[in-house]
Amino acid sequence: MTNMKLSVIIIGKDSAKTLDLCITSVKKAITNTPFITDHELIYVDAISKDNSLDIANKQDCQTIKITKGFTSAALGRNLGLLAANYDALLFLDGDMELNEHWFTASENYYQKYRALRGQRHELTYQQTKLVKENSTFDQIETVEPVKRPGGFLMIDKALIRNVKFSSDLLDEEESDFYAKIYRENKITQVPIPAYKHHNYKEIQSKILNYLLPFKNIGFLVSMIKSVRSGYFSGYFFVQKKYILAILASILLYFAFFLNQPILMVAWGLICLYNLGLRFISVVLTSIFLPYKFITSLIFIGMKKETTFEVAGKSFSMNASNPNFEELAKVLQN
Repeated sequence: MTNMKLSVIIIGKDSAKTLDLCITSVKKAITNTPFITDHELIYVDAISKDNSLDIANKQDCQTIKITKGFTSAALGRNLGLLAANYDALLFLDGDMELNEHWFTASENYYQKYRALRGQRHELTYQQTKLVKENSTFDQIETVEPVKRPGGFLMIDKALIRNVKFSSDLLDEEESDFYAKIYRENKITQVPIPAYKHHNYKEIQSKILNYLLPFKNIGFLVSMIKSVRSGYFSGYFFVQKKYILAILASILLYFAFFLNQPILMVAWGLICLYNLGLRFISVVLTSIFLPYKFITSLIFIGMKKETTFEVAGKSFSMNASNPNFEELAKVLQN
């Protein structure tokens, strides 16, 4: 492989438990890869209350600190992307541990496809105790266009020169990003161990998430954005699972208001048809869709001001309508 210059973009919020392991694993993988001739580590922090920033600074990362206001994973990735100087980009979350052989094992695939996602090894904890482990979480068996976009992504900057994450999305930001590039560039999943995900997050009630107004609305906000910005065809292919859930919701409410049992049967069949969402998720999405659609419109109309700090200087931005050219000048100086 020709020499590679690599920008690693890590995002985190209160990631002290795993961040040192994450950064150390990246450094080890780079050391094991002779064709990486230069690299930079960029850590974007989302208003952490622990010592995540101290860990990143001790590991010689360039740090960008979101200090107040709106924050999201998508916003963090955008800030890191705009600060990146090199063409090979690797996006990670602070609770990921990179496989030390990732770069060498995926070398030929990266040369061919330029946008890769590898196998995820999931480790779930309660407090500090490991309670569940799955070394093939994404069930990647063949080389093919990605089925489940996620926080891990290695991509050539040339493929996304004019594309950014939707900074104001609170969830489904990876799928939204993929929908934007889907027609021109596919992300390829490869059956190569890429990272361990150390999941310390407490499992939240699905029903509670649907009751809270701005939880689980990313697929709707993304759909509205895709219609407005002209990438709905990409959204349709990437988010088929939610298209079916929306159809199920339409059938459910028509069945209720028109008293048509046959429509209720059709709703049940769609709920049982697995296209990436579990049965309970399809049921809850179809039931709560009108409520979630209204809250999505409210969310889109909200002002989302953010303040971040880089190199000791503070800057403000509107996450809903960021000026990426101005931000790039700020972040690359």
